[in-house]
Amino acid sequence: MPELAGDGAMLSLRLSRAEAEKLLRSAAPGGGLEMAAVNGPDAVVVAGDPEAVHSLRDHCAQAGIQARVLPVDYASHTSHVERLREAVLAPLAGIVPRTAEIPLYSTLRGAFVDGPELDAGYWYENLRRTVEFEAAIETLSAAGHDAFVEVSPHPVLSGSVQDTVGDASVVVGSVQRDDDTPERFLAALAEAHVGGVAVDWQAVHGDGEPTDLPTYPFDHERFWLLPDASGPARADEGWCYRVDWQETTGPAAGPAGRWLLLLPATTDGRPAELAWRDAAAAALADHAALPHPVTVPLDDPHALTAAVRDALATQAESGAYTGVLSLLALGDADAGAEATLGLLRELEAADADARVWLATCGAVGTGADDPVTCPAGAQVWGLGQTAALERGERHTGLVDLPQEAGTAQRALLARALTGTEDQLAVRSRAVFARRLLPAAPGTDRVPDTADEAVPQGTILVTGGTGGLGALTARRLAARGAQHLALVSRRGEAAPGVAPLVAELTGLGARVTVHACDISASEEVAGLVETLRADGATISGVVHAAGLNQQTALKDMTREEFREVLAAKVQGARNLEDACPGLSLFLLFSSGAGVWGSAGQGAYAAGNAFLDAFALHRRARGLAATSVAWGLWADGGMTDDEQAVARLRDQGVRPMPGHRALQVLETVLAGDESAVVVADVDWPRFTETYAALRQRPLLDAIPGARAAAPARPAPAAGAALRDRLAGRPPAEQHHELTHLVRSCAAAVLGHEDTRAVAMDTAFRTLGFDSLGAVRLRKRLAEATGLALPTTLIFDHPNAAALADHLRSELFADPHDDEDVVTAALGGLDRLEARLAHVPGPQRAELARHLDRVLTTLRTGAAGTGHDGALRTPPSQQTDLAEAGFDELLAALGRELGDNEQPAANR
Repeated sequence: MPELAGDGAMLSLRLSRAEAEKLLRSAAPGGGLEMAAVNGPDAVVVAGDPEAVHSLRDHCAQAGIQARVLPVDYASHTSHVERLREAVLAPLAGIVPRTAEIPLYSTLRGAFVDGPELDAGYWYENLRRTVEFEAAIETLSAAGHDAFVEVSPHPVLSGSVQDTVGDASVVVGSVQRDDDTPERFLAALAEAHVGGVAVDWQAVHGDGEPTDLPTYPFDHERFWLLPDASGPARADEGWCYRVDWQETTGPAAGPAGRWLLLLPATTDGRPAELAWRDAAAAALADHAALPHPVTVPLDDPHALTAAVRDALATQAESGAYTGVLSLLALGDADAGAEATLGLLRELEAADADARVWLATCGAVGTGADDPVTCPAGAQVWGLGQTAALERGERHTGLVDLPQEAGTAQRALLARALTGTEDQLAVRSRAVFARRLLPAAPGTDRVPDTADEAVPQGTILVTGGTGGLGALTARRLAARGAQHLALVSRRGEAAPGVAPLVAELTGLGARVTVHACDISASEEVAGLVETLRADGATISGVVHAAGLNQQTALKDMTREEFREVLAAKVQGARNLEDACPGLSLFLLFSSGAGVWGSAGQGAYAAGNAFLDAFALHRRARGLAATSVAWGLWADGGMTDDEQAVARLRDQGVRPMPGHRALQVLETVLAGDESAVVVADVDWPRFTETYAALRQRPLLDAIPGARAAAPARPAPAAGAALRDRLAGRPPAEQHHELTHLVRSCAAAVLGHEDTRAVAMDTAFRTLGFDSLGAVRLRKRLAEATGLALPTTLIFDHPNAAALADHLRSELFADPHDDEDVVTAALGGLDRLEARLAHVPGPQRAELARHLDRVLTTLRTGAAGTGHDGALRTPPSQQTDLAEAGFDELLAALGRELGDNEQPAANR
């Protein structure tokens, strides 16, 4: 409907018709909105002017009403359609409908229609009037119809139908958006069949004799995990994704409490960055938050550490921070990324629970009219996404700031800091949330001529002597590359170079091999000069060099951070400087830069930079494509068996090299700027990725949002705690052990809990990282506890895990077994030191021990058993160095006697 495009909008509401009409009267009294569709008891759509729709959406957000703007820019089924009357009637005027062979129930007429009445006027009215879908379903159900099949590319209305007719009727779909295979359609037919719908199986399967199934339940139990699915049927089917930005409103309320605001101690920076250093504090203060600005030097790691530690130490007197907002990347973004690493390390060392936000400016682009202007800032996005995973349940967010820092933009920033979204771009008049979307490549055509596939002249391939670089070089040679310059640190000394050169030469390419540190600008310039002196014209670059990593942020040094970044970041910059006028500038990035990866903070930062760098080049009219790869079956990280096993456990499936390269050709032929190519089992991936907190990045991926784990319900833990309270510790342990074994057996697919022995390690039983997440989810739901994803690694068998659950559910300092264990341990340590007590002071020590023994023999209650009063481990006296008074104090602590200091006894 091009005539209506841009003039309207539609809003889906989780309300009944009556509730929606009341809402329109109260929240949109000025008109501009109409009822477009009534799909179910609590599913309606209103439509009208865009401003009115967005205003109502904001009102619903504040009122807690579920509302979603549909991805259309027109208002069908409203008075907006009236301008199309003649445009609809005229083309259809000569068409004469015939009598229908299949009964048709009209939502417009509210009755069955024969067919001839479906003329041009009918279809115009159908487009103009409210869709009375709920009424139609109610009528059909009342008439005795008890089975409904939604035939569509994706079941959109099945939920509303089920809500209308109730559970007594059968409601099934046909295929799904992310699964339109014959198997999915057969599953839908099977679902209808078991619901009592007559299915013509011969029409489905052709000739054959139906076989009756046994009437008894199948006794089926498997003892090994099923293999991974083989992946998409075509090389480019379901592997391509791209980052998109969707407008979001966020909460109405702004930040509150005390906020640590970190500012870079530099006067460098673009005007917008300098303006935000002042505006950020105002944004917090405008909403009753209390900003605590701290200026941090970026070039002095020790001074930075001291400044952050001093700021965190003020919490003891001034109160805990509600949030931390870092502007360290506003200015020198490279130094700011390194400083951000230092900040994250200090926050982790302090075990800070505050919401953390890392700000950039121009590090991301939300569309063609909002390009990336500071790709270096994207390093913070890769680092921050890794921090979000490593910090678990604690909020870690990223926010990109606009070029303006006025009152409106400050208000948008303040609201962004308090919502559930964790990756946002604040712009002049709106806030956009980052989403990963499925994306078919720009073309289904794979180039099939040499001239079209690769540029003529010399193509320089970094990391070209092994891994993905070598695989890509083979493909380029097969596609007609004239000259391949393979570059690596070791050059001709790299393993396997001679046979690789022979293979590429046999494919028709001229091959030269060069040793070069791609992160050193002088070496890159010298390499390019050497090639040109040899008559080469460099027409393309494939940047596949990189250094993998497995280090948590809390353990990462600045030196390691720089080393991992160097090849990716500085290498790309050096290639741009040394090789202008390219027709191919292909960057090999990684999914770690798109969604983060625990233990790979610097690696994620470097890859996030490459994606932003490609977009930045495109905005300047230069050639660039960045491909964020998933897991390859050969090449890439496949030499790191531990990393590969972890990715497979998480649902990232290895892509065969030849198929991944087919996708690459399709991406290049489609002239893509930045794309993700990965074979991911999204439900499996999401179970791990979103195990500890909501990850909105994946909300638009089919299968990912539905698989996101639910947060544990406190009521479940209360019920379990009430049931076990007062029972003997041994009985509590027995019940919790049974719970752990039952949940573990269910995750592994065993029907008998005896398959999970109490003292057998979970790893031995067959648990992988996904199994660990699923067990944690079941136990969290049963206990109401917030449990870490490392649960089965910290407590490696059922008995140990039951002990942990009991300590979490019944954390009681008066627990008899705990007191006895602690007391015996204290006596053992004391006895070891008695021989070293000076003779004159032994009498005082004996008198003290007599008092303890008297208390023990008479059964009198001891004093000072409040565990909160005990000295923290870091402050306890080392008995090997204790004096007499310290020894008495230690005795009192170990035996629970904290009534008075030793000197006063």
